[in-house]
Amino acid sequence: MRLAGATGHALFWGGYEDAERGIYLFYPDYMDAESAKLSAPLALLRARKRREDTLTHRDYLGSLMGLQIDRSVVGDILVHEEGADIIVLEDMAEFILMHFAKAGRKQLSLTREDLSDLKHAAVEEKRGTGSVASPRLDSVAALIFGLPRKDAQARIEKGLVFVNNTPCMKPEHQITEGDRLTVRGVGRARVEAFGGTSRKGRIFLEYVRNA
Repeated sequence: MRLAGATGHALFWGGYEDAERGIYLFYPDYMDAESAKLSAPLALLRARKRREDTLTHRDYLGSLMGLQIDRSVVGDILVHEEGADIIVLEDMAEFILMHFAKAGRKQLSLTREDLSDLKHAAVEEKRGTGSVASPRLDSVAALIFGLPRKDAQARIEKGLVFVNNTPCMKPEHQITEGDRLTVRGVGRARVEAFGGTSRKGRIFLEYVRNA
């Protein structure tokens, strides 16, 4: 996204593609987006649990909040079979490394890792089809995520819907093939194709949703 009336660009980045939580990076014309991502003030902490322990996203987040830190300093928490990968702001990484020792009363071993080594939990993808009156963001989001149209519009206007990792607050925004959608707290999806219309003029849509 280019900044209106200024030289430079803005990018929403949370440490990996399709991150739900992140920060805005502002970078000059002479820098490209990939360089801006590499210089982002984000750190990856890996919390390892014992094999026999079972911990959820809520367990990790609740224990982090128990450290009396602000929710805004913690990005996505990716739970996997070894434990969880936690993205945090760089200036809070050392504090969390020193004090985050348990989650859900279970002992943890915490290390700092390179963001390029981020572990993703296995995500089941579900393919779907449907039809929309138009390729507007509110219509497409309502179809894919099973939301009432008014609910989709409200979430968009509150900044809870992202298109290609950038918040979009315009319900009328036109979606195109390949766009990635995220509705915070609901899920993620990718628009695969638009093709053909029904007798009533509705547009057929194919998509993949992360379950």
